[in-house]
Amino acid sequence: MSLSLDLTAAGAREALRPAPAPEKPSLIGLAREEMAQALVAAGLVPEKQARMRVQQLWHWLYVRGVSDFAHMFNISKDLRAGLERHFSIARPEIVEEQISSDGTRKWLFRFPPRGAGRFAFLRFALESSMSDLKTRLTDDMKAAMKGGDKERLAVIRLVNAAIKQREVDERIALDDAQVLATLEKMLKQRRDSITQFRAAGREDLASQEEFEVGVIQGYMPAQLSAAEIDAIVAKAIADAGASSAKDMGKVVGLVKPQVAGRADMGQVSALVKQKLGG
Repeated sequence: MSLSLDLTAAGAREALRPAPAPEKPSLIGLAREEMAQALVAAGLVPEKQARMRVQQLWHWLYVRGVSDFAHMFNISKDLRAGLERHFSIARPEIVEEQISSDGTRKWLFRFPPRGAGRFAFLRFALESSMSDLKTRLTDDMKAAMKGGDKERLAVIRLVNAAIKQREVDERIALDDAQVLATLEKMLKQRRDSITQFRAAGREDLASQEEFEVGVIQGYMPAQLSAAEIDAIVAKAIADAGASSAKDMGKVVGLVKPQVAGRADMGQVSALVKQKLGG
């Protein structure tokens, strides 16, 4: 007795179709210990090097915010290729945003493989209307989309994503001062990256970072002059009754709100220290 298989049947064709390749797990969301275990289990690094490699990856993922292993220039090409084979850098994706008439803002997130296909609504009650800066960013994003300015659009989306990520993490609605603090952090990260990319001979990546700095800087207020900063610091020292470096914290606390987004706090702190004889 012979058996025959009808390969024209839909079910048979489906049975013979290769199974889709499984999604690569994302490194985003792993604790340091979990990341170390994943690297060792994948055979990418020996156990004694795992901690050092996790520190490198942590910096690139959470300080520099890269989304491509190829941009991790201080990691060997072979290891980058191995990371690309085994893992992804998939971050939670905002797929929908709604603002209700009562001011409640809702986001629908799609989580990467570690949260495989699950969606979650996160709701936040806003105490006030959207900040001026966030409104401006939204308007500029729409203008860039209409004008086909893909490079500028990509940077504005990065800024909006950073703002929303902080709002989700802290469960707050950022005001203009907090948005400026987020922008300052992004500027510092990119300026640090420019120095490192140039040191590594990657002028192409340094140029991209410079372009992003230019776009982000456009949302910062006019910078204070050296004379204006000096006057603010001098008044803060007088108001705090500061007389030595031990009082530096009090002085910086008075100065910071006055110069937020308008001066480099590293330079301001150095000036305070100098004036207090530190």
